[in-house]
Amino acid sequence: MKFIPSADQPVSAELLREIRGKLAAAFERLKGEENRRDYSRPESFVSLVADDEIFEKVQSAAAALCNTTLKYLFVVGIGGANLAVRALVDACSDEGAEPQVVFLDTLGVVSDDELERIVATVATPDEFLVVIASKSGKTIETITNAQRLTSLLEKKFGDVARRLCAITVKNSSLGEHALAHNITLLAVPASLSDRFGAFSPMTLFPAAAAGIDLDSYRAGGLAMLSQCLGSLDETNPAFLSALGINFEYSQGKHILDIFLFSPRLESLGKWYRQLSAESLGRELATGEGMSRLGFTPTVSIGTTDLHSMLQLNLAGPRERFTHFVFPEKLEGEALPDSAALGNLDDVYAGKTSSQIMEAVYESVKESYHKSGLPFAQIILPNISPHSLGEFFVFKMIEVFFLGVLWGVDVFEQPNVEEYKERARKLLG
Repeated sequence: MKFIPSADQPVSAELLREIRGKLAAAFERLKGEENRRDYSRPESFVSLVADDEIFEKVQSAAAALCNTTLKYLFVVGIGGANLAVRALVDACSDEGAEPQVVFLDTLGVVSDDELERIVATVATPDEFLVVIASKSGKTIETITNAQRLTSLLEKKFGDVARRLCAITVKNSSLGEHALAHNITLLAVPASLSDRFGAFSPMTLFPAAAAGIDLDSYRAGGLAMLSQCLGSLDETNPAFLSALGINFEYSQGKHILDIFLFSPRLESLGKWYRQLSAESLGRELATGEGMSRLGFTPTVSIGTTDLHSMLQLNLAGPRERFTHFVFPEKLEGEALPDSAALGNLDDVYAGKTSSQIMEAVYESVKESYHKSGLPFAQIILPNISPHSLGEFFVFKMIEVFFLGVLWGVDVFEQPNVEEYKERARKLLG
């Protein structure tokens, strides 16, 4: 993966020294967590990438629970408990491959009728696996969806505990129930935030069950970790990205559009949307009252949103900056001839879809440049577990750096917790 900063961000040597000074202590603290493995601090998310013990536990559980007859993998979780694995599956799984992954996140995302239809096609318990992912063990949507699904499976097969895997904190209500009822339990460290869990069991296990190449995924994460924990200079993509976002934010650009040039990467954009919004959106008390922080992350898909958002982006208010995400190696053969359509335009003759996409991307960049719109580029060598492993580590550390610069604890989400508690009181 290659990060290319905006060419339109004048950063003085004095400002660079100031930002390095602000980040220095936190950077050293993050580096110190890389190999500590005690998971007593939330910064230890960087330890997960190289943690052989967790990796081996996940691989062992996948070997025990997955088999060649597995037809359906149900992933029950929401937010940080499912967005990273969904990004991996949507980007890297072959369409129509088994197991078919069914994501149950928000309420009603899969209707009761559709769940009944799926269960009706399952012949034996070995043909399904249910992953229930909730750090707290009491997430409203997750517990509701898990009970809906397991009750349907129990009506057909009786006791299905051996086909369930709970991923949660060990002493949560879900964790204790799993231990007491012969349900496979993969424990996650209590100190870690879900949204920084792209290399925790919450992501690794369902990814392994879905057939994602975890060795390649982790290799990508380790390669990026080495770059981002090396030094605070131009070789560190997370530092450069945080520097650029901080500059644009200071110039009044409060919308960050992550513009991904492949529909297979849409869920990756949604993962970053949650990571940045929940980590950086804050009310902070100052001497002058309350200060509100955070940019609004939006997700655009090329080329689809060139036909919906581009006019606004180029001609509308100058309040956004953009991170283009472009995979260099896109699949596609040369455009075939069509007897029915003939040769409608010579310009496309013999071109591959990859060549056409590259031309569109270059023209979009030129349009942004001429319009004075700031953008940075994230170039993926391909769409693969390795590339996504790089991207996840890059963005998690970028957001961590931004939190330090803005005086924000990126591992909390106080306002989200308020709504959860209010909902539980209303229900109960």
